[in-house]
Amino acid sequence: MDIIPLAKYPATNPYWQMDASFMGNGPLLADWNPDNDPHLIFYRPTIPLASRSQAGPQNSPGWSAFYSFSTDAYPMLMTIGSNEASVPPHGDDNQRPRNYTYWHHTERFIAFGGYWKVGGIQVPSPGWIRAAHQNGVPIMGTIFFDEDNQKMKTWILNALSRPEVSVQLAGKLALLAREYGFDGYLINQETTNHTGDHLTVNNVMATFIQNIHKAGNDQRYPVRITWYQVFSDSFTPN
Repeated sequence: MDIIPLAKYPATNPYWQMDASFMGNGPLLADWNPDNDPHLIFYRPTIPLASRSQAGPQNSPGWSAFYSFSTDAYPMLMTIGSNEASVPPHGDDNQRPRNYTYWHHTERFIAFGGYWKVGGIQVPSPGWIRAAHQNGVPIMGTIFFDEDNQKMKTWILNALSRPEVSVQLAGKLALLAREYGFDGYLINQETTNHTGDHLTVNNVMATFIQNIHKAGNDQRYPVRITWYQVFSDSFTPN
């Protein structure tokens, strides 16, 4: 087992920025390389996503309990960035994490966090990845698009709309999920400004999501995406 000097421990959970114009202090995703990532030693996946079985009879030993639901909707749990999701990957002494005991009612677990002042991309902490996978629950990072930040909206329209940018970043996101060992992303896309080019922005995002799926499949690591967009009453992507 490698011994890491305390001074070299990362101080926080890792964040990344999509573009330097967002004015955050996270490093650029485009520059990320697993070969020189100081966080990665804490994340190297060791526990694969476990299979789940439909719940058996009450008090029946040996069953992995999972209760299905009768609708197309399914429950997702979020842990908010100011608490568990912000714990450094090697842990800390603040005893912030809580013990979650409702995995049998959870279809996806989301480490929610990230915003443009810090970094729009956040990954789950290693302990949550292990806990979720032991219980057969896919765990997601977050990609935060805050369109109230006009620079971010301009970047979506002028940069992410370009195929070469979309494909490159999609490939990095798929590789990040594979190397860190989590299962996908919540794309959190919201704004209070209900005017502007929302249809164009959403079509750019739909193409970006398709590129993430393709990149994951090309890397033999399918990436799950949950897309949350709240600024339009109805939308059908082209």
